[in-house]
Amino acid sequence: MRGIAAALALIAGGNLALADDGLSYNLITADTKGVVYADTSAHRTPDGFIVFSILTVTPSGKPAYAISQVEINCSSAMVATLSIMDYASNGAATPETVDTTARPVKPSTLGDALNQSICQGVDLYPRSKMVNGTSAAIAKARDLLTSMQKDN
Repeated sequence: MRGIAAALALIAGGNLALADDGLSYNLITADTKGVVYADTSAHRTPDGFIVFSILTVTPSGKPAYAISQVEINCSSAMVATLSIMDYASNGAATPETVDTTARPVKPSTLGDALNQSICQGVDLYPRSKMVNGTSAAIAKARDLLTSMQKDN
């Protein structure tokens, strides 16, 4: 079955690594500025931080998408971006330079949404289903962005 999915991804011009990556994502935020999913395979570090990836898709398509490594400390409400990798539509990756300093979570920010979802277990989009695979999450994000742009 994996071979069929990979072949279909190649025929469709998709990135083979994404078509078969085995990751799952939950929707964290969605608005006309972009869609953010959190990877469900988080892990806790000895210092109390939870480390996970977030997938960001913006309407501009430049980059096509970005994957960031993020850590959040639920007890101290601190969040830090560890790395950001931007991906072009052809799959070429470009790392961004980031300040990895942990900062307090501020209300009405992505950090706040991550804190609510990851730390407090709030389902921010209860009608949204978990999306399996990075390529599927990107496609779903593009659909959401297109729908929101039509509504505006």
